[in-house]
Amino acid sequence: MKQWSFVLLAVTIAASAQIQQRTLRPTVEVFPFEYNSTADDFCPAVTHNGATLYFTSDRSGEQRIYVCRSRGGQWLSPDRIRTLGDAKHIGCPTLTPDGQTMIFAAYQHEAGSSGRTDLYMSKRSEGYWSKGTNLGATVNSSAWDSQGSLSSDGRTLYFASDRPGGKGGTDLYRSRWLGDRWSEPEPLGEINTEYDEITPSIAPDNKTLYFASNRPGGNGGYDIYVARLQGNRFGQPQNLGEPINTDANDISYIALPNSTTAYFASDRSNGSGGYDIYRAVPNPEMPEPVVTMRGLVRNSTTQIPVGADIIITDLKTRQKVAIFQSDDETGEYYVTLTAGRSYAVTAYHPDYLFYSE
Repeated sequence: MKQWSFVLLAVTIAASAQIQQRTLRPTVEVFPFEYNSTADDFCPAVTHNGATLYFTSDRSGEQRIYVCRSRGGQWLSPDRIRTLGDAKHIGCPTLTPDGQTMIFAAYQHEAGSSGRTDLYMSKRSEGYWSKGTNLGATVNSSAWDSQGSLSSDGRTLYFASDRPGGKGGTDLYRSRWLGDRWSEPEPLGEINTEYDEITPSIAPDNKTLYFASNRPGGNGGYDIYVARLQGNRFGQPQNLGEPINTDANDISYIALPNSTTAYFASDRSNGSGGYDIYRAVPNPEMPEPVVTMRGLVRNSTTQIPVGADIIITDLKTRQKVAIFQSDDETGEYYVTLTAGRSYAVTAYHPDYLFYSE
């Protein structure tokens, strides 16, 4: 059997003192993303602790997914992802923190569909994303199912749907990974209204949910709201207020792990055109701090990167809480974990000896 080196590069634990007090309303500044176009740019998603940004745009005439990578604190120009399969529209990606698994929405995808728009899964290998596979009829319905958001452990999927049986036009749903399949989606009854709820985004703490709604009492068309998980239910949603919400449509809000930065989309005036992506600093409703871990998996003899399963086990319960993957091109892995617990981190590949830290 081959041997490998399992290198831990960094562990970041956000102290409570570093997290702004929610009782004090900060002065929020909003900045446009430097690569907005005259078309619609929306549904941002981040991986690698915020170093990689995915978003949706129809700048090419078709709705497609683009990716930007950060270098020296600056975003490089976006690249279009072209390997997700043929479809009329592809967009609204959500990814695991390691950047190796993506769920996206597509209309008329070559893999087949259950309804108008379905959710699909893709895996990254050798630097390319695989063609999407349909999540199946348990998750997808005969209606519109889109705008997915994965929890940081990859085991809970939030999404929007206008399927029959909801409270209003578009409602929010949640499905859980059962080990071999996704569960039957459950509506978020405490969030949904007779109006539209769209673009759910579960924060890295897996407790803080952002979404947009056109319910009464907002600033404009769609406003962004936040609700926090209390036991098994979310508490009362709170409007994020100005300057994030305006008299236009404000949607697609995401929070970065252990960061005061958030991204969202808006079709407010003075933008580049249609929906644009904006950065909000500081995030006025920050999630709880998390533990982020970054490392490398390599062949110990050749130093060649290895794509391995990174298995996270809760030492108290002895339960596997997440399975991530190291990048098979670089060997890098990224993990986001709930703070205040002890974990074992195990690397597994069938051609290598077992290794654990």
